[in-house]
Amino acid sequence: MGNISWSVNGIFADTNGIHVRLLLMDVTCTTVIQTIDPDTNGSHGEGLYETWNVNTVAPGNYRIRVQTLDDDSFADSGVFSVSNCQNIEVTKPTTSSICDIGSNLKVSWQTIGVGPLLKVLLYNQSKTVMICPLSSGIAINTLNPEVLIPNSVSPGNYVVRVSTLDDSVFGDSEIFEISNPRTINILNPTSASKFCTGSTYNITIQNNNFYNQLI
Repeated sequence: MGNISWSVNGIFADTNGIHVRLLLMDVTCTTVIQTIDPDTNGSHGEGLYETWNVNTVAPGNYRIRVQTLDDDSFADSGVFSVSNCQNIEVTKPTTSSICDIGSNLKVSWQTIGVGPLLKVLLYNQSKTVMICPLSSGIAINTLNPEVLIPNSVSPGNYVVRVSTLDDSVFGDSEIFEISNPRTINILNPTSASKFCTGSTYNITIQNNNFYNQLI
């Protein structure tokens, strides 16, 4: 949605609830491209229109005309441009994500106006250095995509960048953690252990790289 605001002077400024017409014009103001609203009103010399659906307008350069309903008075805006909106929002990984080196990382995104292929890159947490590419040429509508974190990556905090193939549009994930592989080893009981019913025994486990996580 786009916002249009205006102010009026003189006799109109003293009128409570003056009605105006909002028009989208070409840059020469000779052609009406679209009637945005045929009858809207402001009050006490000011007006604000917040529900203009810019998505209905083709890319190009335009002006806005604010005109009284009797066509006696009007004003035109400066020239502005409308372009195709393009955006990539990375929704996974998040700050709660932890991925082991050598494991697959789940990545998800939402896009507007880009495609059909994307690439996934791994960046340092400050987004200044590209560590390595994780995938390229992945279809924009891929369901539940996963990328492999290679063994060459060191433990630490990182960001995933999802980008168009030409890098013109991209989005970054939240900072997440890559850790050394996490393992759990059961030290006791062993294959030589024997238990009797009704008795209590100790179970001993060894965990690696499960920092402050419940097991």
